[in-house]
Amino acid sequence: MAQKEHKALKTRLLQEQEGKCAVCRRSEFCSACHFGLSHGDCKVQPVNTLDHNHSHAGCNGCEQCARGVTHSICNRAITILEINEHLQNDFIKAYLARGKQSSTL
Repeated sequence: MAQKEHKALKTRLLQEQEGKCAVCRRSEFCSACHFGLSHGDCKVQPVNTLDHNHSHAGCNGCEQCARGVTHSICNRAITILEINEHLQNDFIKAYLARGKQSSTL
């Protein structure tokens, strides 16, 4: 997928998600604030990571395998949950079911 198409897909998905992360459903996120930790300037994470099914070989996120736009920390959490099925609740199972593709393009 060309960079222009990739950006357009992210923009469209983010609009559909009303600017919120597809996983935690927040807009901006600072983990220190979330946990009530005393800290200096917030390290706010924007919602800008295109999450996709990584088993779609050779793809970096296309219309068929994209799941949603997330915070980078939520994207890492999804990766952990994806390989540890015993940790998945119904929401995570449904989220991971988005963008299911075969392992070939």
